[in-house]
Amino acid sequence: MNETAVKENEKLLRNCDRQLEELRNCKIEPHFDVISDGRPLDSYLCSFEGTGNATILLAGNSFVMRQYESIIKVSKHKFKKLYLATQSMCTIFTRQNEAIWKCNYVSNRLKEFMTVLKPDLMIVTQRLSVGNLFNTPLSTFEDAKNDSIATIMKEYWKEYSELTKNIIIIEPHPTMYDSPKENLAKLLSLNASLDNYYISQKDYNAEVNPGWWRTLASIENCPKCSTISIRQHFCHNSTKECDIYEHQKFLTYYCDPGHFTTIGVEKFIQDLAAAINKTI
Repeated sequence: MNETAVKENEKLLRNCDRQLEELRNCKIEPHFDVISDGRPLDSYLCSFEGTGNATILLAGNSFVMRQYESIIKVSKHKFKKLYLATQSMCTIFTRQNEAIWKCNYVSNRLKEFMTVLKPDLMIVTQRLSVGNLFNTPLSTFEDAKNDSIATIMKEYWKEYSELTKNIIIIEPHPTMYDSPKENLAKLLSLNASLDNYYISQKDYNAEVNPGWWRTLASIENCPKCSTISIRQHFCHNSTKECDIYEHQKFLTYYCDPGHFTTIGVEKFIQDLAAAINKTI
């Protein structure tokens, strides 16, 4: 069993690398001028063909780079064109992106792209714990409703709502940068214990809640906005633990400390598919 799981996990990690390689060779139609000089490696503006009639824009930071294939798979019958606009670290809250992230190549031009592409649907998936701005702790969701950052976020949803018919926002998942876990394939090859191989619900909430609560508060008056909650697929209230691997086949949910494998994305992708089918 372990030998099979080791090989499958190694295959998943190779697939993570392949996903990035695919993006590095992607094309965009219609063409936009994106300066290459000084552009960070993981900066992508791509287009994909579907069999439907709608236009979809998928935007966010590096979460997009690990989720795009699964999203395309469940929505290809709905879109004629899916456009992907993403840079590492860079959020869709463009004026709040830090200069050191060099977001001006793609991410900070999001409104420019949307004006030309006129998407029927905008899908947002992004890590919000990339800086202190969105990640300042909140005691309760009620605190987010009176939070100054949520007010700023509200303005962005208003601006994007003028450029698309619908917006679907996927809840961020936690990362493990602050508490790195050993590679699951390695642990399995060593027959090591997996008793402590999880993220505590406390750590999950500490990272995800600040940005997510602000997001939820900021869209309360956004009729075009809807959300996909994902934590119910990973966390168990009875144990206060959140899964980072599939327990029957021992398959990892993480490519690295910060991004889902296709197995991780599969946990919530049908929820997104249902929302897309309902929207367009």
